[in-house]
Amino acid sequence: MSSEGDSGSSLYKVYRITATALSLIILVGLTIYIFYDSFQTTTLYSWHPSFFTLGFSLLMAESILVLSKDNVLFFLHPSVQKTVRAHHWIIQIIAAICNLVGFVTIILNKNRSGRSHFVSDHAIVGLVATILCFVTCAGGFITLYATKLKDWIKPSHNKLIHTIIGILTFVLGVAAEATGLELLRDEPVVIATIVLLAVASFVVFEGSVKSAYSRIKRL
Repeated sequence: MSSEGDSGSSLYKVYRITATALSLIILVGLTIYIFYDSFQTTTLYSWHPSFFTLGFSLLMAESILVLSKDNVLFFLHPSVQKTVRAHHWIIQIIAAICNLVGFVTIILNKNRSGRSHFVSDHAIVGLVATILCFVTCAGGFITLYATKLKDWIKPSHNKLIHTIIGILTFVLGVAAEATGLELLRDEPVVIATIVLLAVASFVVFEGSVKSAYSRIKRL
C-alpha cells in the first residue's frame, strides 16, 4: 500500500517538475514574442504590454514557482533551496518595478492622446492587479518579520494571507494580459497565445493553491 503511495507521489513530482519547466519555457517564449510585437514600432505604448507581460506573466510566476520544491531549479541546482526566500523577494521586487513601468507608460500614453482611463475590463483588472502587486510586496516585507510580529498576528496567519493575496494578484495579472491580447495583429496568434498563457498559468496556480491549502490545514 505504501509503495503504491510512494509511486503515486513520485509520479506527481515528475509531473510537477516537468510542468514547471515547460511553463517557464512557454512564459519566456511569450514574453519574448510580446516584446518583439510591441517594439516593431517603438512608441511610448510599446513599454506597456511588454513590461506588464515581463512583470506579471514571467517574473511573478517564477517568484511563486521558486518557493515550490517541485520547481525544476531545485532539481537542477539543489543549493537554491538555501536562498529560496531571497530569490523570491528579489524576483518579486523586480516584477513590481516592471509592472509599475507598464502601468505608468499606459497612463502617460493615454494622457498624451486624450483618452479616458480605466473604462475597459482590461484596464480595470490591470489597475486592481497593479495595486495588489504592491500590496503583495508590502505583505512579503511584513512576512519577513513574522516572528517579531507574533504578538499582533500569528506567523502562520501572516504567511497564509500573503500567499492568498499573491495568488489573487497573479490571477488578475494574467487575466489583464489575456484581455489585452486582442490587440495583437492576427486572430490565430491571439488564440494560441491565450491557450499557452492559460496552460502555463495553471501550473503556477496549481502549485500556489496547493501551498495555500497546506498552510490552512496547519492552522
